[in-house]
Amino acid sequence: THFEAAVSADPANPWVRCDAANMLRELARYEEAEAMFKTVLDGHPEHGAALTGLGHLARRRRDRAGALGYFEAAAKADPRNPWVRCDLANILRELSRFGDAETMLKSVIADDKQHVGALTGLGHIARQRGDLDDALGYFEAAVKVEPQNPDLNCERASVLREAARLDDAEHVLKAVIETYPN
Repeated sequence: THFEAAVSADPANPWVRCDAANMLRELARYEEAEAMFKTVLDGHPEHGAALTGLGHLARRRRDRAGALGYFEAAAKADPRNPWVRCDLANILRELSRFGDAETMLKSVIADDKQHVGALTGLGHIARQRGDLDDALGYFEAAVKVEPQNPDLNCERASVLREAARLDDAEHVLKAVIETYPN
């Protein structure tokens, strides 16, 4: 309701429209979110946040080619944004373009050695390649940055399990359950 009021009060503001579209997406009102993002692009065809939002919607629909196009456009529009580059790298990884994804993520790490999104993405790539030692290293580095993140710890535990380090995996998972019992 507040975002709708904000859009009504300042309909030309692309940032308000993107905030409203993101809220619509969170409410699973995907078609409305897509329409709102597209209205931003009507006036601002290189608006990184709108392009990224459309990329996430396309990815959700499993339209990887569409998502790739939106994320590439967003990265071109906002080349210094590390999260946009991680989004692009993740869709590249899903398309099995591991080398391109890895290059993109390493460029993020070159700017910020503790970027959790890039570390996690590199962990997933290493894991998909079967390099469990590297995967574990990336996930452990991400956990050092966000030690209480249960998802990162679960990823770490999954790699430990795949590496047949079952006791270590169990220890990590028990710690997650202890912190987040639900």
